[in-house]
Amino acid sequence: MSNSDIQHFVDEMALCECKKGDTFIKQGNQANFFYILNKGSVSQIVNGYIIKELERGACIGETALLYKKPRAATYKCSEDTELWYLDNFVFNKVLNNINIATTKEAN
Repeated sequence: MSNSDIQHFVDEMALCECKKGDTFIKQGNQANFFYILNKGSVSQIVNGYIIKELERGACIGETALLYKKPRAATYKCSEDTELWYLDNFVFNKVLNNINIATTKEAN
């Protein structure tokens, strides 16, 4: 993706704050949001086991949105956390706009 493509996503994002211990994605649930971790840390948990600790800049949830699959992991805040997010509708709208622009440029 180009910088301008990335900027389309950034322009549509909103900020949410979560407290230590908050779970914002549960394994097996339907995907509704894409997140970028801005501040704090988040545990990625699969089948009850912590797989890794995510820090600033980590992208969370894009695969489930792209492929319309259930969430593959649970994500729980290890400390007070800030997350930038997009809902499913806006995520797909921005992707479609990028694809349309890319197709026009190719023709």
